[in-house]
Amino acid sequence: MIIRCLVTVALALLLLTPVDRTASAQEADAGGEVTVQRVWVGMEPDFYAGHPSPDGRYVSDIHWDSGDLAVIDLVSGDLERVWIKESGWEETSWAESSVFSPDGRRIAYVWWTVGTEDDPEYNGYSIHTIKLDGGEPEVLVPTGVGEYYLLDEWSADGRYILGKVYGPAGIGALAKEQLVRIRVSDGELEPIWEMRTGDFWRGPDRAAFSPDGGHVAFDILPGPDDHDLYVIATTGGDPRPVLEGQADDRLLGWLPDGSGLLFYSDRNATSGMWFLPLDSALRPGEPRLLKPDVWRAQSLGFSRDAYLYGVVVESRQVYTGAIDVAIGGYLASVGPVQEASQGVSLNGEFSPDGRYLAYATRSPEGTFMKNHAVVVRAVGGDDLRIFAADVQRVPIGWTPDSKGVFLNSVSRDDGDWRLERLDLATGQFTPVGPGLSGRGVISPDGRFGYNGRGEGPNRASILEIDLSDGAERTVVEANWLSGYSVSPDGQTLAVAEMDFAAQEHRVFTVPVSGGEPNVLYRRSAGTTPMEDLAFNSGLPWTPDGRHVLVVDGRSIIRLPVAGGEPKKLADLPVGGNYRHFRLHPDGSHFVVNAGESKGEIWMVKGLPGMPVGPSTSDR
Repeated sequence: MIIRCLVTVALALLLLTPVDRTASAQEADAGGEVTVQRVWVGMEPDFYAGHPSPDGRYVSDIHWDSGDLAVIDLVSGDLERVWIKESGWEETSWAESSVFSPDGRRIAYVWWTVGTEDDPEYNGYSIHTIKLDGGEPEVLVPTGVGEYYLLDEWSADGRYILGKVYGPAGIGALAKEQLVRIRVSDGELEPIWEMRTGDFWRGPDRAAFSPDGGHVAFDILPGPDDHDLYVIATTGGDPRPVLEGQADDRLLGWLPDGSGLLFYSDRNATSGMWFLPLDSALRPGEPRLLKPDVWRAQSLGFSRDAYLYGVVVESRQVYTGAIDVAIGGYLASVGPVQEASQGVSLNGEFSPDGRYLAYATRSPEGTFMKNHAVVVRAVGGDDLRIFAADVQRVPIGWTPDSKGVFLNSVSRDDGDWRLERLDLATGQFTPVGPGLSGRGVISPDGRFGYNGRGEGPNRASILEIDLSDGAERTVVEANWLSGYSVSPDGQTLAVAEMDFAAQEHRVFTVPVSGGEPNVLYRRSAGTTPMEDLAFNSGLPWTPDGRHVLVVDGRSIIRLPVAGGEPKKLADLPVGGNYRHFRLHPDGSHFVVNAGESKGEIWMVKGLPGMPVGPSTSDR
């Protein structure tokens, strides 16, 4: 799950709680011409993937208990499956971004399917459409055309779908990203604008058709931090800037009457919603503030008479605690490293000398390229150092002398990961080599990186990478990799894998020099993704190298490496999608990414050129 699995982090902290900043402040502002009303509150929303129906009743989403396409019913508040597939995660497929047709009868959606041994070519992303009330889906763009897609909206005449395609396959050599319109009649991809090499993370974040379908508006990063607004003809050509400057201006949509663009900006004292008028020649007028104090807006889109956006009000965090690895139970309570209102924290890593914990943060309004930081804090002390980062940087290990942190960092040039080292004395980030995957780990001596690589349906391998010269060596072949870790002496890997064919999870050890796996633990696949995703959490070793810990469901299980029965130590008191489980050198304190995301959907009425008073969007 390429996009969903991407994590981001940062520095600027809000002082009020999320509910204070969204519910209280915005409701207090709602007395003017433009009104803002909260219409839904729920858990684990995927606002990047959602789009409102024309009548304003539904917002498309993902049903992560099954992987199916879903809609949020804003009348009942329920998340309802569209029932593309009859089963749940027994079918290794899931929906991602989606958009409603202009008549509200169909949804176009991105679909991932894992291929089988008999049909490996079916592995990948495709685009389908389906009726809102279910039925047989229709393939619009088959697998193998692009590596990944994000859908923005369906044209008003129903002929095209606007979106972005990633990867070179099918539509242009060496293109990392293209803005395209997709012909609904036959699925043909018509490129509108091709990103150039080095522009990957500057690419369109949000794009929207003009009401007549002749142009597209989008926002890009022309510089290191701030988005600007551009328009381009749907037939191609050069994009034309319509709003530039030092402010961070993010497109929300093209007003349905064609009078201009709705955008979100920090150009005032606080973030707010603005209107940019455009004349018939698409010449911009002066921006006009419509609603101040609109916090953390994630665009969903327009219904016929309202605009909807999402707000994440609670985020996943790094949690710390202490456990008795010998007999079980907690030695210290489990709690987050920061308040939920301060944004996201992730990837806690203890220093080898046990004195410090490093983790990444992202402010509530951070992006892949803005408002990130690496935090290093003393374990049990008040020493706190914050290293501001201009891109996403996440810790994956420490140097052996505890003076530096290894980081996976997003490259501004091409969007790929690279490995860096943060020097705590100087605060400098120094490139080390190609980045590791999200589960990559560093050897205790700092000489090697271990990186998982998928090689097709149910096939993967773990590579050892010499950080001095980049030389690679295959350590072990496996099925679908869930996680792996290196023993304290650097001689053994612990590996968690999922065998889709056998519908079984396994944890095994294998020498880094190669050899036969030694299975420590096995169980059948879970019935919900939360059960299975726990195995992505990481496999920390006890300091003496005698045991490996794994999170199974919510339970922390101790596995003896030399053989013997597993022992349950405790249940995690916080739910969520567990990741990056790490154990302190003292053998008791630990960190883990945990918690759930909570979101709200807000409806904006009274925008320029839109109907006022009671309407189809009012319930």
